[in-house]
This record gives sequence, C-alpha cells and structure tokens, in this order.
Amino acid sequence: MSPVYTPWRRPASIFFGNRGGASGALRGGSGMEQGERYCIQGKIRAINFRRPGGKSQPPSHRLAARIILKETMKSITSEFTVEWGHCDPAGIVFYPNFFIFFDAGAWNLFIAAGLELKTLRERYGANGFPVVDTRAEFRHPCRQMDKLTLTTTMDAIHGKTFIMSHELYNDGVLAVRGKEVRVLGMAHPDDPEKLKAGAIPKELAARFGP
Repeated sequence: MSPVYTPWRRPASIFFGNRGGASGALRGGSGMEQGERYCIQGKIRAINFRRPGGKSQPPSHRLAARIILKETMKSITSEFTVEWGHCDPAGIVFYPNFFIFFDAGAWNLFIAAGLELKTLRERYGANGFPVVDTRAEFRHPCRQMDKLTLTTTMDAIHGKTFIMSHELYNDGVLAVRGKEVRVLGMAHPDDPEKLKAGAIPKELAARFGP
C-alpha cells in the first residue's frame, strides 16, 4: 500500500515511522524495518492509501501526520499551518476551529489504526465515532501562518466510550489542551437515520493497546 498525494499550494512533510510504517498499520503487514523512516516532502493536498489492485481509500484530513507506532496505535501527531480562513477579525484562530483540529487528529489516529470509515461499515457495521462530550482549555493564541503541532492520544476505552486527549503546541508552547469522549456509532434499531452507542468489540479496542 503506497501513499498517493495530489499537488496543492502548501508545502508539507509527512513522516511515517518507526515500527511497521503507515502501510503496516493500515494493512496489518510488517511495513518498514524498525528504525527506518520514510518521508514524503512536497506540496500535499490530501493523502490516500491505495491497496494493491484495489481502489484508493477516502483521504484523511489535509494535515501532515507523524505516526507514532509501537505494538499498538496509541498516539499520533499532526502538523499544520494556520490559514487565513481559520482566524477571526482579531487575527487569531476562531475558537470553534480548534475543535475541527481535534476532530482531524482523532480521525488521523483512527485511520492510522486501520479504522477508516469503509472498514468500520464493512467489519463492524458502524458509522463513525460520534463525539458525546468535548472540552478545551485555551492557553496561548494562534495566528495566521503559525506552525502548529497537535498530539492526539487514546487515553482509555470503557465499554462503549473512547476517551481521547489533545495537546496543541504553537512553536513549542502549549496553546490548547482538549478532551473528547467518543462512541462507536451504530444504527438505531427503531430509526435507521439515528445512531446509538454500540459496545466496542475487543478486537477493535485491542488496536489501541491494553
């Protein structure tokens, strides 16, 4: 499985390493040898992962991602640049956009663990990971062209809930700290247009460690 990228206007870098590589995380293979690092540098709009002989998967967010792999998938770091459209008239990031960044980091983590939406639907009959609780602590402003680093971690999995944390750094300074509670979204038995929280299968939870 190789990354497929399309040209855009913003230079970025994507780093995959160390153990298993991004391909290994997504397909269950060995990926790169331990200690190797694979880097794509260029102008990147979105990243797709294409299985040999198959169709490309839906792209993740337009955030460069440094994937931290161990035996299981616990954490991911996404790096991006603040754009004009993220900011309010005062020139700082409009606070709801931080929750968009959190969502991007969460989905980067799920996808890197092999839980893209297609897999969720086909293997688990689920329709995503809806947020049922979220909060944030704003500590430092972020402005246009600032280089931000967001680390998203799976803190715990309990029955029907995923507990996740986010730490956003601006040039090494902690700017925003956030928490999320997500559930496994299953079709409601009485109304297929609604979702309900489903029990998280052990095999799914094991992707994020004990």
